[in-house]
Amino acid sequence: TSYFELTAPRLTMADAVAKLRETLGRVGHGFFRDLVAASWSRADWATQVVSFAGFLELVKEGEVQATQSEPYGPIELEEVTQVRDVA
Repeated sequence: TSYFELTAPRLTMADAVAKLRETLGRVGHGFFRDLVAASWSRADWATQVVSFAGFLELVKEGEVQATQSEPYGPIELEEVTQVRDVA
């Protein structure tokens, strides 16, 4: 018996960060799950995990602010707009 296997391309952290920047740039803010659903045609567990890691990078870099009003509650993310000095 023979069979074939199909694999989907792997989502990289760089891909996730770029796509999430793009989505937040369009909408400005939203809840994590909604933003992931808006960013990807499929929001399976692996996509959510890589996207969450991407959002953590954006928070670390100061590009996104995250708030959570209660433990285990939804995480709201907001794009941080910064005015850069041009010297």
